Amino acid sequence: FPHHENEIAQSEAATGRPFVRHWMHGRHLFVEGKKMAKSLGNFITLRELLDEGHDPAAIRHLLISSHYRGDLNFTRQGLEASGSALQRLLDFESRLKGLAVDAGADPSGLATIASEAVESFRGAMDNDFNSADALAVVFGFVSSVNAALDAHPAVIAADRDAALAALHSMDEVLGLLEVASASRVVDDDLAAYVEQKIQERSEARANRDFATSDAIRDELTGKGIVLEDGPDGTRWKVG
Repeated sequence: FPHHENEIAQSEAATGRPFVRHWMHGRHLFVEGKKMAKSLGNFITLRELLDEGHDPAAIRHLLISSHYRGDLNFTRQGLEASGSALQRLLDFESRLKGLAVDAGADPSGLATIASEAVESFRGAMDNDFNSADALAVVFGFVSSVNAALDAHPAVIAADRDAALAALHSMDEVLGLLEVASASRVVDDDLAAYVEQKIQERSEARANRDFATSDAIRDELTGKGIVLEDGPDGTRWKVG
């Protein structure tokens, strides 16, 4: 008081309409343990973080990892941890999309895990927008589904679809995968180039020409492309 009351009064006087019905006020933002302030010269802009190459979705993850009523301590280490958490989420989505589907597969329990996760997620968000608890639900869901998939490499289509639907339903609120995907758009020419390089690398490995194989991997790494070798071949993603 009276800062917010003044903002409401100004807005309603200017527009002649009610300003808002609910006012959610975030707590203080700290940088490396100190309150961010122009007077201290320790403020950081989003543009600066983006220019440094930080993933927009990782920044988003860090900002919602704390309840809005609580203080948030911004640290470089915390931002790196958010980047790792985001990558885990992206890898999980990729795993779900690439699941082997078998109509005769044993029950995996994924549908039950998915429905329980969505219910818990909604409960967290309905509890005063508790984004920190909601994130905990998401990553608990990731752990539970990964454990189930380790025990059931092949699942029925309904189970895979239920897990993917739950993930995307929760992300419609958080926007992490959505933002991450937007920053990782790959044009057709680059995709074709990467696939060609993967083919050349596979041939080099088959001929035990590991120097060429490593050189191709290094070349792609330099372009921000990460290769993942598995029993079903080589997958790639934007790092």
